[in-house]
Amino acid sequence: MSEFDANELTADALAIAAETPAPPFYVVGTRKFILMFIFTFGLYTVYWMYKQWDYYRDSVSYGDGEGRIWPFMRAIFSVFYFHSLFRKVREHAAPRLDEWEYRTHATILVVLSLVERVIDKISGREFSNWDALGIILLAPTCYFYVKAQQLINESCGDPKGSQNARMTAANYGWIVGVVLILFAMAVLPTLL
Repeated sequence: MSEFDANELTADALAIAAETPAPPFYVVGTRKFILMFIFTFGLYTVYWMYKQWDYYRDSVSYGDGEGRIWPFMRAIFSVFYFHSLFRKVREHAAPRLDEWEYRTHATILVVLSLVERVIDKISGREFSNWDALGIILLAPTCYFYVKAQQLINESCGDPKGSQNARMTAANYGWIVGVVLILFAMAVLPTLL
């Protein structure tokens, strides 16, 4: 194939990509989500919430009374925004997700998030039963996030999350960074 033909193909691919609307929500493969959740000890969910609102903000026009959305603030204060995010996902995917009890799902994630934060505050510097309970709660928390992500993927027409299923260098960077920070937090106090 000549260089000219390759340039034409690239131009055609770019034209098709420009015509294809971006999904209104952040699509992630299930395996990737679980790996990121586990190896960042749940911190990935802050980034996940940010990306959900970032994608949504980019997909709406502000003349419809939606107002400006600040994804960063919605990620930090996620317990106040699960319900509205899930409602928007359900509205986007109607009638496919009409059976989804999004309020219940959001409420469960809010309760789990709040319980985990309370446990984090109660637990002391030494590993305790509270810490063990916090670790145990990661399993149901991960489960409900994964179920939400699968429904979001379905609402965006990519049930398997194929468009964002591969681990990237940035994903591995997140994992290494979080592990190093947690290791430092565990080891440094014993050295001082």
